[in-house]
Amino acid sequence: MKYALKLSLVAFLFGCGNPKSADKNGIQIGTKFYSVDTLVYLRKEPSEVSAKSIDEGLPITSNNTEYCCLDNSNKIIITEIKGKWCKVKVIEPDWLTKRYSGWIDIGNVIEYGSVGNRAVHSNLPSKKNDDDQKLAKTEELKNKIKDGIKDINQGDDISNMDLSTLQSINIAVSVFQIYSRLVKEGNITPDKDVASLTSTLRSKVVASQVKCFPRIRKAYFQLAKDRLWENDVYVTISGKGNTILKFTGGYFATNLNIKETQQALQEMLKKLRFKQTQYRWYKGQDEYTPYKIDSNNDSVLQP
Repeated sequence: MKYALKLSLVAFLFGCGNPKSADKNGIQIGTKFYSVDTLVYLRKEPSEVSAKSIDEGLPITSNNTEYCCLDNSNKIIITEIKGKWCKVKVIEPDWLTKRYSGWIDIGNVIEYGSVGNRAVHSNLPSKKNDDDQKLAKTEELKNKIKDGIKDINQGDDISNMDLSTLQSINIAVSVFQIYSRLVKEGNITPDKDVASLTSTLRSKVVASQVKCFPRIRKAYFQLAKDRLWENDVYVTISGKGNTILKFTGGYFATNLNIKETQQALQEMLKKLRFKQTQYRWYKGQDEYTPYKIDSNNDSVLQP
């Protein structure tokens, strides 16, 4: 019985906490960046006969339909797997994030960076001089930052996002990583308009993180609570902003089990900005075994 409990508990902890957790294909869902090894069209359903996804962000005429297509310069994450198909979401370039999501053959998935990146999705003519290219890139960045500000103003960060799965929790954190990269890019661009917009975006991202990270942590707590309850492990959350995660169960009667659990959870909990975990092996026990987590405050932009 204890052996079965340990297998179940460790499976959950490593499945939720360890970024190296993978499905049977070796693909990590929602926790690692990937790309593709060749030109691939996104499909609406996990099937070779499924229709290709249409790029709704581009003008469509009766003679020219643009489809969502990936190559090895795109950074993607896996959000779902069905058989030999995986559902992906584009992370970079970030201006494709909203409209580029769909199914591809898992055989085309490679680790991001394993093939030299090529410049794609560029609207800049190759013969433009350097000044024109710099100006165009500055305008493109300016528009991206404006879109980011608009999205947050409209509540299109993660305020209304369903956080009932580990994948959705990881995606929520990735959203803030995208905003953070925009801020970093804006900070090194010598343009006064970009600098002003970047300052506005930064303030809004920080405010959004302060608002949303407590909700993300609570969602992770609820997931852990529901999964571990059937194994007689009870999880509670406390602290200002939901920063302390507490575990109670006979499994934690030994220091070795506490240590292994903490090691499995450490990286995920740091990513979600928990500050401490506490362990005890029965509800009447007065003292917990605490572990401090050296994580960023919610007001710090994503690395």
